[in-house]
Amino acid sequence: MRFILFVALVNGVFWAACHSAKPFVSPTASVSVEEAYRLTQKGVLLIDVREPDEVADVAYRVKNYRNVPLSQLESRMKEIPRDQQVILACRSGNRSRRAYEQLAAQGYQNLANMEGGMLAWEARNLPVTRKE
Repeated sequence: MRFILFVALVNGVFWAACHSAKPFVSPTASVSVEEAYRLTQKGVLLIDVREPDEVADVAYRVKNYRNVPLSQLESRMKEIPRDQQVILACRSGNRSRRAYEQLAAQGYQNLANMEGGMLAWEARNLPVTRKE
């Protein structure tokens, strides 16, 4: 947890206050693919929970991306930040929903599931990287 120290000079007297920064809490449990893309353009982390062979074929092309397969989520949870917003994505939205539930059960509050997954992403012609 981060602490912020405020110092001010008021009428010749220094005043100090300490404030504990609260971690981000996602305002919604799910986002559309369009909203997910917009948020990733602002630096929000997109975690793709598909398996590596699926990602090798077609991957989300966004600024802040990480592949953490659902099959490895439990052992790689420490890679998922608690203090910034995270969007979970997969092929159709089902595995990312399970990842959301698993992380929420561990106390994560900064999560949103991307509805429709890669299928909806491609249907909206959002950027992808394809295997050549």
